[in-house]
Amino acid sequence: MDNRRMDKRIREKGSSRSLCRDMTNIFANLPVFCLTGGTAGTRAGFIGSLAVELAKRSLQMAVVSEEDRHSWYAISLLARRHDLVVIDGEADLPVHRIRLGEARQEESGELSWPGPGTKTMEAFTAQLAAKLDEFVRRTPVWGCVLIGGKSLRMGRPKHLIKDGQGRTWLENTIGLLQPLVDGIVVSGGGVLPEPVAGTIRLADIDGVVGPLTGIVAACRWQPNVSWLVVA
Repeated sequence: MDNRRMDKRIREKGSSRSLCRDMTNIFANLPVFCLTGGTAGTRAGFIGSLAVELAKRSLQMAVVSEEDRHSWYAISLLARRHDLVVIDGEADLPVHRIRLGEARQEESGELSWPGPGTKTMEAFTAQLAAKLDEFVRRTPVWGCVLIGGKSLRMGRPKHLIKDGQGRTWLENTIGLLQPLVDGIVVSGGGVLPEPVAGTIRLADIDGVVGPLTGIVAACRWQPNVSWLVVA
């Protein structure tokens, strides 16, 4: 489906207030910046210089064209494939900003570029990279435990094998993950031991086989988190 048609359908389906809140949550930790201020030529020069500095850090940038600048769906997809997404010009989306021709206090949380006479592009890129690192640290981490399969090697489901204390592999695995992640799901078929029976379950994806089905299910269920997969 065309991105613009999908955006329109989503706007028609829910209230504007709910949609705005959802989009704010989507973009809060995504590396998407709206580049405003200056002339079109100034912004083009800024983007070119920034690309050079980002390449030195092995960071990839995508620049959004005018046609797609209001499509939250297209932009969110770009953000998952690039280290930085820059929207050239204003956009009616709750994204972060880089303001050209303005001097902003760093405490404001916004990035600004007064001009080459006041700050080098190298210094600005270092500030931007710190912001990108902040997004990474704020991104929730969830654990996904894969179970199921044909149990051919062990003769019975691995996740139900018990240790010397009578605890199953699944119970021990969830116990190890809990202090490290923000949430845990179990993906795959099989009975869960009573102590962990309340864990979130994800269904396998039709047409996908092997461990990949659980990974795809987790990424579809929560696309805005980082996944730690255990099998």
